[in-house]
Amino acid sequence: MSNVNLSPLEKAAIGSLASVVANTVVYPLDITKTLIQSQQNLKAYTLKEIKENPNLYADSIDCLKKLFVKHGLHGWYFGIVPSLCSTAASNFAYFFWYAIVHKIYETRNPKNKVKSTLVELSLGAVAAALSQVFIMPVSTISTKQQTEISEDGKDNPSFLDTARKIVGRDGITGLWSGLKVSLVLTSNPSITYGTFARLRSLLFNGKQNLSVAQSFSLGVLSKLLATVVTMPLILSKVMIQKKTTVVTEKIVDPTTGETRYVKTQRNFNTFQECLWYVYNTDGVLGLWKGLMPQISKAVIVQGFLFMFKEQLEALFIRLIKLIRLRKKGRVVV
Repeated sequence: MSNVNLSPLEKAAIGSLASVVANTVVYPLDITKTLIQSQQNLKAYTLKEIKENPNLYADSIDCLKKLFVKHGLHGWYFGIVPSLCSTAASNFAYFFWYAIVHKIYETRNPKNKVKSTLVELSLGAVAAALSQVFIMPVSTISTKQQTEISEDGKDNPSFLDTARKIVGRDGITGLWSGLKVSLVLTSNPSITYGTFARLRSLLFNGKQNLSVAQSFSLGVLSKLLATVVTMPLILSKVMIQKKTTVVTEKIVDPTTGETRYVKTQRNFNTFQECLWYVYNTDGVLGLWKGLMPQISKAVIVQGFLFMFKEQLEALFIRLIKLIRLRKKGRVVV
């Protein structure tokens, strides 16, 4: 297969298709991690109160149960269409720019056959930054839809309605909410793909075609590291894209001892503001709120993504070779 080189467009299409398949498999985890990360000041509640409140979620299992009770199985897939569109666009753009920057680097540095970890991370960061500028609006709309589920599940705004609402409130630039933190988060895919490339080189001597198990294992390890490192930024991005967050404060009357909860709305515009607020209300561990569903979703998706991508790439190359053989008259159908 070494004599067949895929174009950046072909690699982007394969990567995008693989990401859509992988994310469809684990979408329920995606919506739970978004809902959990968008909750604020859970310390105001006891665990019992959280469990009894249908709009608060203690963990992924609790979230899935409450969504199922309120909306049925359909509740696990709210916002899946814009989410998959965002995923497809994001991965297509990333793999497209990743292939291009790699090609440019290899053209200018023909002697450097094996790239260092720093080079891999840098190329990945450039590709991720370029892709974010193009796909940010879809990501913003998707996050907004996931965090605004109506009580009956029937009146959820459409993709276009959500877009109009964002533009009407914040102007056209509102579609790029969280762009700054997203650009900082380019370190996540760059760490992921840089680590994957480095581990592939170290453990498998740069082997061109990995097995399903090898691809999945390297994908899981790579994404696990990247997610833990960048989790506080992922959390702040969700808060910014949600825009308006309902904050609950627990107030105890000093004379009667009566407890009441006061809800206020708060807007977050910068990731520094988000991180500072979460730190003050939930402590340092609050910066990793929703880490388990985030890791579960991200790691499994990444494992499937690399697995599907490797297999789709190999299949695509075989198809190209078959077509070439047919054109030469060496294959009779």
